[in-house]
Amino acid sequence: MTEQAIKDEMRKALASLGASPKLLASVDAAEKLHPRALYRAAERLGADRWLLAAIGSFRDTLSDQAVLRELRDWNAAP
Repeated sequence: MTEQAIKDEMRKALASLGASPKLLASVDAAEKLHPRALYRAAERLGADRWLLAAIGSFRDTLSDQAVLRELRDWNAAP
């Protein structure tokens, strides 16, 4: 449940940066796609350091709950 919420928030963030439909679809396949690939894609789209930190921490340095909180905060920011 938390992992799906993380993917939903990642998709929302990437969409706001103008991600392609193909990239957005790849978020659901994140278990097959290394999170680093999502990080690089977000970087190419011009994501700020806060979003990059949240994406880069997924399945790495932060708990799923912390990553979800960071992504929700990023998406809620003006």
